[in-house]
Amino acid sequence: MEITSELIKQLRDKSGAGMMDCKRALEASAGNVEAAIEYLRKKGAAVGAKRADRAAKEGVIVTRVSADGTLGVVVEVNCETDFVGRSDDFTHFAGLVAEVVARHRPATLEALHGHTSNAGKSIAEHMNDLLAKVDIATMAHGLEGRSPFLDHPLVELALRLPSRLKRRGGEGKLVLRRAVADLLPAEILGRPKRGFGIPVSAWLRGELREMSEDVLFSASARRRPFFEAGAVRALFDAHVSGRADHGGRLWLMLMLELWCARFLG
Repeated sequence: MEITSELIKQLRDKSGAGMMDCKRALEASAGNVEAAIEYLRKKGAAVGAKRADRAAKEGVIVTRVSADGTLGVVVEVNCETDFVGRSDDFTHFAGLVAEVVARHRPATLEALHGHTSNAGKSIAEHMNDLLAKVDIATMAHGLEGRSPFLDHPLVELALRLPSRLKRRGGEGKLVLRRAVADLLPAEILGRPKRGFGIPVSAWLRGELREMSEDVLFSASARRRPFFEAGAVRALFDAHVSGRADHGGRLWLMLMLELWCARFLG
């Protein structure tokens, strides 16, 4: 049977798998979509089982001594690869953990997550910062890193579930939505996907308001042929007054003008 682009799209819509994975699954299943879904499920389970056997044998060991000299701390933070273990972000995070342990002496991991470092963030927030960077790095290479669902037994369970429990028509994450339906309000359950955002709208109304106004309405910005100064002024005034949210547009224009000022003069 010929594997057409329409057939691949049909399988992608049902499975969420990549295009080449869908093509190979259809080839192995003689064009049968349901058989291809089962092929993908088994392949995913095999990959999950293989990765579950991998140990986090790399990492870093950090030592700290409490301010009064009465407590010494040795913290080991593990990861799978030496590449990650040697990175500045990872070693900095390990140092923050050691500092918090020396200062607060938490009795459990849960208590450690809640304590705040000298940087003003909890250990849990520092972990989320690392996960945001993981998301950027994996997406740059066409990979999906799903947090906080990082526990391999949970991944293995999800891979064993039949497709009918995961997706119905255009609706995905059926099991997850049902599992937390009594814990989250409806507007959260039905909210579209979001990435890791930054509060540009608040920045442009607050600490970056004066700087962004100076840049966007500078003489050099007015000379450029990209935007009409009057239209930019209307967007800016509406945004800072709170009448509308044009943070995304203004941020892009601000970045463009800063780039132009640096490289074009």
